Amino acid sequence: MVIITPKDSKVKSPLDLTKNIKLVIAEEEVPCGRYALEVLDNYNSKYGKDYSGKVLNNVVSRELNVKLVVSKITMGEADAGIVYITDINQKNKEKINIIEIGQDFNINASYWICRINDNNESKEFYKNFLEDDNMKNIFEKYGFRVIY
Repeated sequence: MVIITPKDSKVKSPLDLTKNIKLVIAEEEVPCGRYALEVLDNYNSKYGKDYSGKVLNNVVSRELNVKLVVSKITMGEADAGIVYITDINQKNKEKINIIEIGQDFNINASYWICRINDNNESKEFYKNFLEDDNMKNIFEKYGFRVIY
């Protein structure tokens, strides 16, 4: 997870989310929204127990998906948003700033893949596309980290 802002935003750190700003996050039912709330709660240990409440008072929109959060930020409709780093791409990267969330406060989303069939085709796919170093590099290029 990262905090994103328009290029000209006054938000420069997680603490700035408590100031008088417009924040956009995903709905709590969406994983990105749930993770954003967890990140804010985790920052309570650093900035005080009322940190997350102050930040949530600045939420002006809760979006149905993370791409809508990114769109609101790239269009300048809000001062900050909390999204997955993997939703930042070459087209929107030019329009936003990325503020890293400290590892002690962040949430790591995982996407699991497993073979459910032991036939030769599934073994071949797994070997050629998931264990290949070139494929791992492609995943990393888009913000994913292969952990097996």
